[in-house]
Amino acid sequence: MNRRTIFLLLVFIFIITLRLYTPEADPPADLSWSGGLWFDEGNQCHNARCKLLFNEWYPDEWKDLLYAPLLGYLKYAWFKIAGVGLLQERLVIHFFSILCLIFFYLIVRDTLSFPYDIIALLLLGINYIYLMYNRVGMFETPTIFFAILSLYFLIKARHRPFFLFLSGASAFLIYTFKNLYIPFVPVTFFAYLVFVIFNNKELKLPLKRIIVNAGSILAGIFVVFLIWYTTFYLPNREWILHGAGPFIKSVLFPEDMDKAIDNILRYPLIHYYKRLPIIWAASLLYIPILFRKLLRRTATIAELSFFMLFMAHGLFFSFISYRPIRYFVAAVPPMVFLATLLFEKLSKHTSQPYAYSRIQIFSIYLFDFIWLYLAMYLCFIPLFTLYFGPLAFPRSLLQYLLTTIILIVFARLLYYLYFRYLQKKTAINILLKIAVALLILGSITINMKQYIDWQINKTYKIRDISRKLGVDLKNAYIAGLTSPAFNIENKHKSLFLWENFVNYNEPYKKYPLTHAILGLFNKEIHYHFGKWPEIMNQSYLVDVFNLRNTIFHLYAVREAYIADFTTTDNKTFTLKIINPVKETISTKIRALYLFEPDQQRSQEMPAYSFNGTEELYNISPGENTLEINIPVEFEVPPQSVLLYLETTNMKNIFRYEAEMMKKETGERIKTKEASDGYFVAFDRQRHEKGFLSFGPFIPYRQGFMIVKYKLRYHDIDRNNKNVALFEVSAGHGKKRFAYRHIGAAELVEGQYQFPSLYFMIPDVSELEFRLYVYGGASIDFDSIDIEYYQGKWGLGNGD
Repeated sequence: MNRRTIFLLLVFIFIITLRLYTPEADPPADLSWSGGLWFDEGNQCHNARCKLLFNEWYPDEWKDLLYAPLLGYLKYAWFKIAGVGLLQERLVIHFFSILCLIFFYLIVRDTLSFPYDIIALLLLGINYIYLMYNRVGMFETPTIFFAILSLYFLIKARHRPFFLFLSGASAFLIYTFKNLYIPFVPVTFFAYLVFVIFNNKELKLPLKRIIVNAGSILAGIFVVFLIWYTTFYLPNREWILHGAGPFIKSVLFPEDMDKAIDNILRYPLIHYYKRLPIIWAASLLYIPILFRKLLRRTATIAELSFFMLFMAHGLFFSFISYRPIRYFVAAVPPMVFLATLLFEKLSKHTSQPYAYSRIQIFSIYLFDFIWLYLAMYLCFIPLFTLYFGPLAFPRSLLQYLLTTIILIVFARLLYYLYFRYLQKKTAINILLKIAVALLILGSITINMKQYIDWQINKTYKIRDISRKLGVDLKNAYIAGLTSPAFNIENKHKSLFLWENFVNYNEPYKKYPLTHAILGLFNKEIHYHFGKWPEIMNQSYLVDVFNLRNTIFHLYAVREAYIADFTTTDNKTFTLKIINPVKETISTKIRALYLFEPDQQRSQEMPAYSFNGTEELYNISPGENTLEINIPVEFEVPPQSVLLYLETTNMKNIFRYEAEMMKKETGERIKTKEASDGYFVAFDRQRHEKGFLSFGPFIPYRQGFMIVKYKLRYHDIDRNNKNVALFEVSAGHGKKRFAYRHIGAAELVEGQYQFPSLYFMIPDVSELEFRLYVYGGASIDFDSIDIEYYQGKWGLGNGD
């Protein structure tokens, strides 16, 4: 094998390993504000999974198969062979990611010389954003593959109609895999026309041949469209129109021209491309060079195709309203290609000045000004601000204009000096090569550092939670926006549910749901409590999951509950118990006696005691009336009594990790000593006093709660009376359930302490667990454990 082949194989092995290593790991929590990166791969294999496990393609209203039918059938075929699971779904996407890399290289090797063709492959393969989305089971990677495949057939066509037909067919397949990428469909057609128009003097193609070739691309698009339209669209027209209906349009698209203009002016490219600054800036700087090549009729069809793909993406997503980072992954291959062209151009500059006409010179200056102004506004100044801080002058239209003019004049001066005095000087050319090498190494370093940091901190929470649900629950049917993802490793049923989109009309009546797994980050918990209070107010919190910097609650929504009870002596009770399921269940009945009235309390905690029956009671479906006797004696009659059911699957202790809570002071610190790998640390020498924890403002049903904070103190100021305030409240502090001040005298240096609060929840309340620090000690805050007894309160003494 020659040097090129060896280098190519090593690069391919390396970038494929990056994709296949730890394939079940969670994606980075900080890569996207959207939860889609973590959870959409569940709902995007929902139909294939249901067909394999339950022999139904569409057990509910969600039809992901109609979004990407070929991908759905491919996943189903693979599931038949390998089984259903997170790894199995991701392997399908890995297959497409490898095809993307192969066809990308087949394109660039005909345009770039060695070693820049392999460098382009390496830069794409290690690109952090692109790599992370190659690793998850979502639509983006297969869609990008067909975009690259359409360009491959166009470039390989050599004006042969059959390959141009395949280019058009591949182009429409982009739409069938992700309809939001519809601007990519006509790219190959327009790229071919532009290439022929600017180069036909050399190509000497007759008009008839040009029409046939362009028509071949359109024919490929039309044939695949016709197959899709008759096979999928017409039979499923009603659901497809609903799927692209008012709700989706209101989320994606601006409601009026003013909003569209505002979206364009606030185009937040810096938030997406700050992770690839060198590639982003270099690709933008190559565009003026490409424009000159176009005027000189030396631009290749590969350059034009990738540029048009880049522009189609940039223009379309400039005005839409909903812009998660996954929509920008498709722009990475064009940017890498254009950036590598710049690197090659700088390191192998051998051309001579070209004699442009006056019109061409005017068009060059006009294009440079417009393009560089946009680059300055969207890229260069935001990048400078990101790395070096705000500019000394305020941003305004005039300052952007002046900066752009200065940049053009400076670039023109360098261009003149290079050709007039420096081009033949070996030292200058060596310096250019060194600069290019540093840029390439810098890009590799930036991306690999992000990848290594992710590998060091990686988690497997989606996989582990899914498997835990498979063990803890039996024959469950779980609702929630993220339920398909959390069920991907088990055999429970999922109901993908969201307001005004899918499965939102009376789901608890239509489907035999047993559970709901609901997130805090999108207010899903509040949505369910607000829309279906008759279900949620009687549901049981059965587990809490901390992941992706937020909290998820798992509720049992079909459990028996105590609707009411009466007592005359706090020992004998008459209960009304509702069992909403069709089977008889067995349960014990427990009582919690509270010996203080429910009032605002400080240091003195309420006294309470537990008691109950050891006998198992059979609760039939529907309404049950039950009399029980609890053998207990009281020195002081209780003020309140909580009765609750105790079944074998009931859990009472839950944990909230400190880093999942909101805060206004302190910082997140990674450490192996913490329960989930992180403390929220307060340094009294550096941080201002304030809330080290507040929130999560989640509704909790009637019950009794014991809250334990886990934290340790150091650097204690022994003269400080109040170091911290622990508080549970509702209404943003307007209603206190319990609170406690901790002073320096109570603290032990360096040891974990567990200050606790105890209180009753008389009705459904949105609680927050607060920790306010006064600055009297440095604090490592680990977690909050809650012991939560969910039941029905009644007054003691027969009242």
